[in-house]
Amino acid sequence: MALSALLAAHGFGMPADGVALAPADPRWPAGAARLIYALPEEIAWHHVGSTSVSGLPAKPIVDLLGELPAGLPLDALEAPIRTLGFLWLGEFGIPGRRFARLRVGATDYAHLHLFAAASPPVRVMLNFRDGLRRDPAAREAYAALKAASASAHAGNRDRYTESKGDFITAMLQELGASQVR
Repeated sequence: MALSALLAAHGFGMPADGVALAPADPRWPAGAARLIYALPEEIAWHHVGSTSVSGLPAKPIVDLLGELPAGLPLDALEAPIRTLGFLWLGEFGIPGRRFARLRVGATDYAHLHLFAAASPPVRVMLNFRDGLRRDPAAREAYAALKAASASAHAGNRDRYTESKGDFITAMLQELGASQVR
């Protein structure tokens, strides 16, 4: 089964040219786990992003964070990731990251964020996810912000993402973490 079909069966898939939030889907964690099973096993994979937080509406695109072990260059995974159908986009705006997207036709299904193990962005992404999982008030505030941002920026993912930056920065400061960028 193609990865896109597997992910679609778990509620993932969104038109590539916009922003649309879906209600939290209980199939998302299993879909993320199935994707992890298909990816290179020498990497420590983590389900991150809004689909990893129970009860949080999200763009139905699975985000996985991959921690590469010491000594494995970030670009060493380009060939095996491309073989699975992902588009390899390099740093894609964040130094020290390698980013890949699974897009089939005009539908996005998955994003991979690859970093060296224990690098600051890894801690930041995991801290933010775990903070939302632990704090219902933060989760509700973030859901409200996401809804307003999706409405205001339905046709522009970059603006949608930027509009959430102050909330993310403030929450990370409360958690004692640092910002990704």
